Amino acid sequence: MPILKRIRQAFVSLVSDDSEAHPKAQLTESGKTYEAIRLSVYGVCSNPPRDSNALVFAPSYGGEDIKYSISNDHRNRFKNLKEGEVVVGNYKTQARIFFDEDGNLNVNVPDGNLTATVGGKATLNATEVVINSDTTINGSLTTTGDISGGGKGTFTETVSAPSYTGSGGSGNFQIDQNLVVGGNASFNGTEVTHNTVNIGEDHEHEVIVATLGTPVDTGPPK
Repeated sequence: MPILKRIRQAFVSLVSDDSEAHPKAQLTESGKTYEAIRLSVYGVCSNPPRDSNALVFAPSYGGEDIKYSISNDHRNRFKNLKEGEVVVGNYKTQARIFFDEDGNLNVNVPDGNLTATVGGKATLNATEVVINSDTTINGSLTTTGDISGGGKGTFTETVSAPSYTGSGGSGNFQIDQNLVVGGNASFNGTEVTHNTVNIGEDHEHEVIVATLGTPVDTGPPK
């Protein structure tokens, strides 16, 4: 039989069980329904949805009993790609990895979660890392540089030297180097000390020293 007569077009009529050694698809062609082995490119695995297009061919040695197919849901594919661009993803959920024409890699998960599991060490080398969300770290944090922020900060675990050490909650928080506050500072405890002196109860104002010539205990703030 000529090779062109062994290549036909069909449609996926039922999403198949993908647990077998050889992935199969149930196809419909001209009113006939049958199974065919699905072929794919190495490293790329998929289970095409119902109504996907399928290209079917039967090798000459197997007659019509052995069929192979290549399937794709062309109507719902990722469209409008520019020259050289590649997208790998799920047409139905739109979760995808996009390699664009400028060399950027974009990972998009519109309605799901993104989980990365690494058995060893994960290293990120970049000139800058921007995180636009709340962040939770379930473990130790070690930094060799400074930590700065424009909002509130709560320390519940030890933060390693050189910049910060200590613990929060009902315990103490100790800073061994400089602390710079660019905004307001609120102290809700019973005392604030400087060199063992409670500056909330016993403190002096330089303006009074300059006026009276001697330090004056101004008492607690009012």
